[in-house]
Amino acid sequence: MSDGTLCSMEPTVRIAKEREQSDGWLFDAGITRADGQSHHELFLNFADYNYYCPDGTLPPARVAEAVLAFFARHAELTQLHERLDASVPRRRLLHADRDIREILGQLAQ
Repeated sequence: MSDGTLCSMEPTVRIAKEREQSDGWLFDAGITRADGQSHHELFLNFADYNYYCPDGTLPPARVAEAVLAFFARHAELTQLHERLDASVPRRRLLHADRDIREILGQLAQ
């Protein structure tokens, strides 16, 4: 009988590489879940960075990590394509803004 540990394992995310673009940042990223790993490119527009971090005190990679964690935790609601855009959760899911800000707070601890 399984205790469910693997199935309920919280996904982990990794931001590996950051490249500045003319309108934001592109990150090489990965998600590890109980069922395996996936690799992604995550785009974070300057506007989305400013939305989540209006005072500019966090590095863009930290905001990207929070957005990627949101994608990973809500994979059933958002498709995990190879290329992800940080603006998608807040445009499609009502609670995304609140959840991403909460994740940012957890990462800061």
